[in-house]
Amino acid sequence: MKTILTICGLSLFCSLATVAQLRTSTGKPVPKKAMKATAKPAAAPKKKTATTTTTATPVVEKKETASAAPATTTTTTTTSAAESKPSPAPVKAVKPVNTKALYSTAVGLKAMWGFAVTGKHFFKDHHAGEAILKFRGYHAIGNDINLTLLYEYHGDIPVEGLRWYAGGGPMVGRFKIKNRYVDEWDGYYGKASTTYFGVSAVAGAEYKFKGIPLAVSADWQPAFQFTSGYYDNGFTAEYGGVGVKYTF
Repeated sequence: MKTILTICGLSLFCSLATVAQLRTSTGKPVPKKAMKATAKPAAAPKKKTATTTTTATPVVEKKETASAAPATTTTTTTTSAAESKPSPAPVKAVKPVNTKALYSTAVGLKAMWGFAVTGKHFFKDHHAGEAILKFRGYHAIGNDINLTLLYEYHGDIPVEGLRWYAGGGPMVGRFKIKNRYVDEWDGYYGKASTTYFGVSAVAGAEYKFKGIPLAVSADWQPAFQFTSGYYDNGFTAEYGGVGVKYTF
């Protein structure tokens, strides 16, 4: 009996299930309870979408802020670097230190090719005249006396008390053979003594000590003789020397 009732129950359950499936496939309206059950899961995705949109907006703003920050920093750095860059210091011109004459007049001695007495006078700051009276003996053969008058232009050297000078002028001299050589040399010179003249140039430097009336110089005086003295006429380089002067 129980078996029969079980079979009948199963048959009834299968019939109800078949009827429900046919109604669903034919498009009949679904009960309200079923609609509520299906509507609840659909609401969850909307909340997630809204949440995602809301959280995405600050991310974009942060990116924009982050990208804008370096531009502001770069501009500030560039401006400050331009403002802090020091301007180049002006170049000071080197002023001459010896533009004026270091003394007015001087007298002194000079030696190298013979022995000389010198006198020098400045008539302007850069212009001076010098007279040199030189005596020279030639190996006991004879004596030579020479007078040279020089114009000298003095220029500045950037050392206090030091100046260069250059110039030129005429010279005249007399060479005399000693008595014991007169006969031997008379055939060459024609007489025991001879007078010669020429022109001389000069180039050198002079230093005036500070605080004391003393100056030292060194120069070279190449010359050209128009007539013969001890040397034949022509170019000669044995003039000039080292000198010391008392200034006032």
